[in-house]
Amino acid sequence: MRFRTPGPFLARARVAPLLVAVCTALLVACASAGSSWAQAAAGDSVTVAAPGADTASLARPARPPYVMPPLREGLFDEMHNKLVHFPIVLALSGLVLLGLSGRRPELLPIAHAVIWLAAASAVAAYFSGRFQEEKFEGRPKEWLAELHERSGTVLTLASGAWAVLVGLQPSRRLLALIWGVVVAAMTMGTAYLGGVLAHGH
Repeated sequence: MRFRTPGPFLARARVAPLLVAVCTALLVACASAGSSWAQAAAGDSVTVAAPGADTASLARPARPPYVMPPLREGLFDEMHNKLVHFPIVLALSGLVLLGLSGRRPELLPIAHAVIWLAAASAVAAYFSGRFQEEKFEGRPKEWLAELHERSGTVLTLASGAWAVLVGLQPSRRLLALIWGVVVAAMTMGTAYLGGVLAHGH
């Protein structure tokens, strides 16, 4: 008995759940980021005084509830804080897809596309971050902002090299996979620095 190879429609049907998973991960990342921005902007933390403590020194005026900005302002203000989530999710997703493509060759074009999108989003995140670096000049976190910028520069170049590498002959797949692990580690390190820069106290 001869088995027929899956046609293009069946191959796309098998890949569709993975695409849905990638899109869902992007939406979850953006939603969680929006939640953390709202909590930071609200600044509604309450200090509880210990029994017998001088509460007069802890008194401060109550802050009004956070008001959502207009849609245009909310979308385009501080773009770096929004764009940075895309290279994180796309780089990790591209690495997973590239690893799975060894057993499922039909995933290889999808992995290539996701990795190229990761590189493009890294470029967008880098330049959007350059526009926000002025807010840290002369402040205690200026050195951390400079370190984060250097890390982002190296990551952007490494992501571009990874995108070029995956477009070479399939014989370079192992090298592309190893370099992808390096890019993923650099992505997480840069993201950690950015998180401390934005939310560290």
